[in-house]
Amino acid sequence: SGGAPPRLSDRFECNCAFDIFYYRADGCEVPCDAHVDRGLLHAIWAPAFGLQLWQSGAWRSPAEVWPSFEPWRDVVVLANAEAEELSTEPWWPHGRMSACVHRVARVAQTRVSVSYELRAAFPGAAAVEAEVESGEAEAEGDGE
Repeated sequence: SGGAPPRLSDRFECNCAFDIFYYRADGCEVPCDAHVDRGLLHAIWAPAFGLQLWQSGAWRSPAEVWPSFEPWRDVVVLANAEAEELSTEPWWPHGRMSACVHRVARVAQTRVSVSYELRAAFPGAAAVEAEVESGEAEAEGDGE
């Protein structure tokens, strides 16, 4: 007990994903259903958001969560499944985090979303990723 926490650079191996998503205005009602992303953090930058965050029992846009939010000016950063798992470590000093449940709803105009997902390898990360993938597979099977 005591002493400095381990350096994150000693415990983590970065495995990041940079994506650009194209959402058509005439697409399905919910182009990306409710989910939690794998990885530590997810930064999203887009002009017209269909992004909705699950907060206090309701789906909310970033502007409803952060009233001064402006698309293209601001970036949304979400805590992901590995961040939630990491926050259970005894040396983590900032309290428990919850991964952000979110979805993408249909919007009136075709748009592009730029996404960067920070992923890391740490003890237990494989189990977190398997759990996230299992949940995604179950969600995909719900519509059949």
